Amino acid sequence: MGTEATQPPSAGPSAATAYPRWVLLDRYYKGEDAGSSTTTDAMTLVTARTSRGRHIGVSLRLAAPPAVSSVCLHFPHGATNTLGLVVAAHGDSVILYISFKEEEEGSFLGLDETDDYFVYNAGAATAEPPRPPTLSLLRPYYLTKQKLKNSCSYGRGLVQCYLCRESTGLLRRGDDEIAVAELKLVEPTTTDGTRTATQTPKEAELLLLLSNQWSVTRLPIRTSHGDAKNAEELLSSWRTCTVLPVGDSLLCWVDLFDGLLLCNVFDESPVLQHVPLPVEAARTLSGPGPSRNVCVTAGGAVKFVDAVPRCCCGGVGSTHCQTSRHAYTISTWSLRMDDMLWALDAYKGIPRMPLRCPIVSMDDGDPHVIWFLVCRTGFLILVDTRRKDILSVYRQSDGLSRDSLLPSRVSYYFDSNPSSGKGESSVTKGPMDMIPSPVVGDSAEASRTEFVEPGLQLSAILAVFQEMASYGLDRDDMLKACSILRQNDGRRFRSLLRVPKNLRKDWLLMEINATPRVDP
Repeated sequence: MGTEATQPPSAGPSAATAYPRWVLLDRYYKGEDAGSSTTTDAMTLVTARTSRGRHIGVSLRLAAPPAVSSVCLHFPHGATNTLGLVVAAHGDSVILYISFKEEEEGSFLGLDETDDYFVYNAGAATAEPPRPPTLSLLRPYYLTKQKLKNSCSYGRGLVQCYLCRESTGLLRRGDDEIAVAELKLVEPTTTDGTRTATQTPKEAELLLLLSNQWSVTRLPIRTSHGDAKNAEELLSSWRTCTVLPVGDSLLCWVDLFDGLLLCNVFDESPVLQHVPLPVEAARTLSGPGPSRNVCVTAGGAVKFVDAVPRCCCGGVGSTHCQTSRHAYTISTWSLRMDDMLWALDAYKGIPRMPLRCPIVSMDDGDPHVIWFLVCRTGFLILVDTRRKDILSVYRQSDGLSRDSLLPSRVSYYFDSNPSSGKGESSVTKGPMDMIPSPVVGDSAEASRTEFVEPGLQLSAILAVFQEMASYGLDRDDMLKACSILRQNDGRRFRSLLRVPKNLRKDWLLMEINATPRVDP
């Protein structure tokens, strides 16, 4: 893992602080110039040295979904051209790419450039004694002489290989074993190592870090029975959009048109196993679009989510009918790992709005709860596909896409009392004394909202009802509404708060009427 530095926090949330059990990490660091201040959670802050010996700091701004969490980078004073990217995540760890320039006497053109990969580990708040977070410099991989000869970088000396975030995955196994793997599609080479004249077919090449050693291996592909494409055809059209960790040994490369490629990267002779998407989800004309995704649940189940337009008459596909203009059918499949076949889940949700960027909840026991980004509105919604119910709505800044959000459970490991894990972490404001040099982090405050904690008090609900007294809810409706709004750790109550006041009575009455009555 290279050099490592840890810095135990000197201040921050108390031991009883409840962090989210999982978060939606924004892949992109949105800081600007060095010298600006930020709000920092001291419990998550850690420092290390770059490959050039400069101090760098990393902290996390964590919020329960649907709010988006972010990585805060603390650069040396005077750093310019700052860049940060979340490459991959699994369990308590996240791979970060950090780049910046700074003026240094004697360097070329007066600028010294740093390009490093780090592994951020959340530690363990529940361990005895508790382990603080760590930040470890990832060992670089340099291009070989032959690869340099075949690239535009030839003649520049040692050139570091940059990991592609769309095709790089991370696996955590045990306390200290990690695997970093990037799947590359390369042109075949002749026996003397030169490229062939043709551009196709492609071959699958795995760049793999195990036991702190890099290796490059050409992988065979095993296709499933009934695949429409053979291995050569598959690689010629394959476009990886994301990589998912499945359990503690499998990585899953996803093409939302051609399916999945699964590989046990810890095997001595790894093989890629191709799994096509469900036949019902094929879209040969319009392509996959942004309204589908493949996710992994907290229990390690692989789920495929697809939201397609539907007509009021029952037909599939977009329609010009005004009553069906925004009608969609949500279908989900679960992958049976024993035979690598998809099973259609026995429910469908039908919200009347264009949806995209589906992400399955990573909460334990919530495999039917899915987050969606509502097209052109900037809203993230939480949909219970089994009950066909919208549980929560959150307004987020524009510019989000499926590729910019990375589900992660890194927040779970900061919680000293993870049994609840639904709340949002508290933060400490001001300069951080624990970093040895002036630093800067994320300059833009992330979009936030006030969340109701799991121990939602009845008085908080009654305060809202008092302002609605003029709406004329009777005693039975008020009592039933209280029961409804206390469900789902306060999510229903938060949904009410986001409904315009003149529509709250109608919203409550719909919820009351939709709730089954229990006979005494």
